[in-house]
Amino acid sequence: MKRSIYRIMLMISLCLASANAESLSRADLEELLQRLEKITETASTQLDQKYKNAIDAFTKGMQSDSAAIELYLSCIEKAEFSEKQKTGQEFRDWKRAQDEKQKDPNFRTALRHQLNWLCLTLRANIRPEKKEELRPEVLKSLADLLNNAEKLTGQFETLQQAVGNTVFHKAYELGDLHAAEWPDSPLKVAEIFDTILMPQIRSKKDYKELSSLWDKRISLEQMKVAIRDKKDKPSGLSRSDTVSPMIANFRENALPQLTWEKYMDLFKAGDEKGTAVTMLHHIGTHIKNPRAKSWADEFKSLITPGS
Repeated sequence: MKRSIYRIMLMISLCLASANAESLSRADLEELLQRLEKITETASTQLDQKYKNAIDAFTKGMQSDSAAIELYLSCIEKAEFSEKQKTGQEFRDWKRAQDEKQKDPNFRTALRHQLNWLCLTLRANIRPEKKEELRPEVLKSLADLLNNAEKLTGQFETLQQAVGNTVFHKAYELGDLHAAEWPDSPLKVAEIFDTILMPQIRSKKDYKELSSLWDKRISLEQMKVAIRDKKDKPSGLSRSDTVSPMIANFRENALPQLTWEKYMDLFKAGDEKGTAVTMLHHIGTHIKNPRAKSWADEFKSLITPGS
């Protein structure tokens, strides 16, 4: 599409730049612009169809662990071997060396989540103006992540990878995926909630729904830490026994800050009286936290009339 547009604009420029050529009439300009619009529409339609074809293939790959790894290997062979003029033997050697990873059920489960987010990303790019309609499916995608937390231990890198950099994207030649300003991986938890899930609820000042979303967000941030920490399991975050330094650090620093941000949101959404008491208790409970002073300042600003 970009090349076609460039050719049309080049024609216009050449016509205007020629000192001896006849100037473009209004009718000439209108004709060129009409042709440009048709080229743009055609290119957009073709791109939408490419996305839809990819979505169909990825949806099939999401159906089971075996389907996911089969699609993964097919895309690897195409993008990393066939298109780079490498031999079938080289692919088979690579496949043999990766045998243990391919058989790992956690990796296969992670691929299915990666494919799911890639499908959502493509749909958001097809109709950026309607991406809000994908909210229910985004919530379901995140719920599925939580429900499969035990099966995703050690798969942080796969789930954190931008879907535009995946082998699925490369094999299907899907181009730029930034039209919708969409979070590029299912583990961009803060970005997903701040740009897709929470804005509408914040504008409605629905503090009950907002509280529910914050609980989901915090649970996902906990899961994110746990799957990154290969030494522990996601359930380890709720246990009181000895945990890894990574999880201990999350509990001591990130979790109190996330909880504070939740209270700030609820207060601004209208639950002032109940949340104010909770906020004061939070500061007292975490008075030794390095952020306690800034929380106190923010709290004072919230409850001071006219601030």
